[in-house]
Amino acid sequence: SSDLSPELVGRQLIGMVSRQSREAFIRACEEGFCSPEGMIPPGDLMLTSSQGRRIFVSMKGGWLRQESRAYLWLILGDVTEQVKLMRRIKEQEERFADLFDISPIGMLYVNPRGIITSCNLFVSNLMGHPKNEIHGSLFTKFVAPREVQRLRKEFHALFVEGRGIKGKECVLRTKSGEDLTVQYDVQVISRKGHNIQALMVFSDITEKKRLELELLEKNAEM
Repeated sequence: SSDLSPELVGRQLIGMVSRQSREAFIRACEEGFCSPEGMIPPGDLMLTSSQGRRIFVSMKGGWLRQESRAYLWLILGDVTEQVKLMRRIKEQEERFADLFDISPIGMLYVNPRGIITSCNLFVSNLMGHPKNEIHGSLFTKFVAPREVQRLRKEFHALFVEGRGIKGKECVLRTKSGEDLTVQYDVQVISRKGHNIQALMVFSDITEKKRLELELLEKNAEM
């Protein structure tokens, strides 16, 4: 690594290996030393420069034996930027997962076969099913029977044509058998020209529909 080259000569390598990596590094060296080929299992290693900067490297190496001596050789590739990038991606994914779960509206992902691949806590609470019962199930399993055929056609057209759905309504059936009316939008998610899944966002408008019905009935009576 260019960050370490000036300070490598004359120093013990083990002193530059960070404490988090030291045990694994020693174990890999011992494993390579005892193997017939003398090769160290490839892996990742964290080093610390004299300025205290952490440097992540990929490691390949082995033991070279000459007469009664054994020499350790290593090829180190600097992967610090890749590690930092992966950490940022992981942080963003965790942040999104938190927002996804605490959202006050229903959010779920459906693949082209109509199977729910993920849903948030709102959906689980609304439907009365734990997430593990929802994930991997057909979306139509949670739809009132009279709505199933229409939604199958709608989602088929959605994936074939790639057009979104705005402001539509359907009736879902909870685990306890209660029917709920929801208003939903659906957006197709594409990767490299292929529609791989759809994000459905919906809100529970059951109470709103009930009040509208009561208002219509009162108007009819008047």
